Amino acid sequence: PENAISMDLQNKVDRKKCSLCMKCTEICPNRAFLKVGQELTVEEVIAEVEKDLPFYGEEGGVTLSGGEPFYQPEFTLNILRGCKERGITTVLDTTAYTEKENIEEALGYTDLFLLDIKHMDPQKHKEGTGVSNETILENAKLIAQKGKVRISLPLIPDYNDDPDNLVRTAEFVKELGIEWIDINPLHRLGASKYEYLGMKSPYSSFRDLSKEEIRQVRSLLESFGLKTTVGRMM
Repeated sequence: PENAISMDLQNKVDRKKCSLCMKCTEICPNRAFLKVGQELTVEEVIAEVEKDLPFYGEEGGVTLSGGEPFYQPEFTLNILRGCKERGITTVLDTTAYTEKENIEEALGYTDLFLLDIKHMDPQKHKEGTGVSNETILENAKLIAQKGKVRISLPLIPDYNDDPDNLVRTAEFVKELGIEWIDINPLHRLGASKYEYLGMKSPYSSFRDLSKEEIRQVRSLLESFGLKTTVGRMM
């Protein structure tokens, strides 16, 4: 409807014109355009979750991740609530960039928070993510006081892997009384998705971290008495 698809563009989509109406996916005879993902209600999500109940055992359950689950706070909180009502263990993988009230409610339904901390410097955090880290760090304190949490450190070369930031991160985590930091080195597994969407990957300009660099980061964090994993693997 917006004339976003043109033969002049080699059958590619002009993303600036596309309104995401998905009409092209409905009429394309060769299914060259496909809608990825589904729109589901809370009840439909929980029904899907319940299909795997026999496999959860004592330690299995549901992890909500993203993107950012709190981008849809009401939806996220209702799923967490529904899972807890059914005795299903819940994990929330989040940046905690949301209103304090959402965190307080989530604490009642979440068994474990996996909390991203990307940078300790507010300005650097804003340069990398578009927002300051003040809300995130305040919510981290609240979560640590009332819930169970592990810190996730997305390790990004030449952005947050310098010793000063790592020391400040370790000190903050220790102050919160948290034991674990999961080190997650930057990867390019999503690059093909950007290509599929006709977009340039924002990660193409980043170099790879060497195994030695990752080892040094792990050693530094462990020198503060923290337990670490790399890529959430021991």
